[in-house]
Amino acid sequence: VRLDRVNVLDENGTLVDSVSVLDAFVQSEWAAKLLRADHCDPFHLNSVSLVGKDVSGLPGVRQGDLVLSLRNLSAFVVVDKESRVVKRYATGTWEAQHSVKHLGGSEFVMFDNRGGFRFRQGRWVRDARVLVVDLASGEETVLLPNAPERRRRWHTSVAGRISVSPDRTRVLASYTLRGVAFEVRVADGAVLAEFDFVHDARRLGRLHADSSAIRSRAAEAFYAREAR
Repeated sequence: VRLDRVNVLDENGTLVDSVSVLDAFVQSEWAAKLLRADHCDPFHLNSVSLVGKDVSGLPGVRQGDLVLSLRNLSAFVVVDKESRVVKRYATGTWEAQHSVKHLGGSEFVMFDNRGGFRFRQGRWVRDARVLVVDLASGEETVLLPNAPERRRRWHTSVAGRISVSPDRTRVLASYTLRGVAFEVRVADGAVLAEFDFVHDARRLGRLHADSSAIRSRAAEAFYAREAR
């Protein structure tokens, strides 16, 4: 059985604290969610971030609370920084999400791997989305994809990373295993930049003679200074 923990290190890399995700659930009003969880990997914790200083509209949620993305529950939770108990449990149309970050106020942004899968014109369209969720109202806003003619680039079923700019007006979305990333403006979903993880490989000497480039499929883009 895989039971996840959040380990806290100091500036020297010394372990100073450890938070049990299982204990955080068992002591909360959402303990019953575990009845239908995977017996071997109930949570599959895949990202940890913090609630920012500009949080509002969420009574009881404070700066420094933990934001945990739990892939196998298709949910994210807010854990109290002191009591270490789950105080918010959020689900929606998203599925198998990664990299949930507090965006500001009561809004959070995530990389939604499978929630955008839709059956259109007799076939499945597999869109991995960048999704903004208002935890106070439940409203969801899709930032990406926003170019239907290029859907082949919007898909990834696992991984994916979101990085929030210091001013919280932009996000970088890395489509891990696709080797591409997009910078998008939060206000209107406009794509401001595209990144293609292609590298000159001619000097490697291990590729076929007619090969000159390789794509780093597992690469991720992020702001050197992220929002906190």
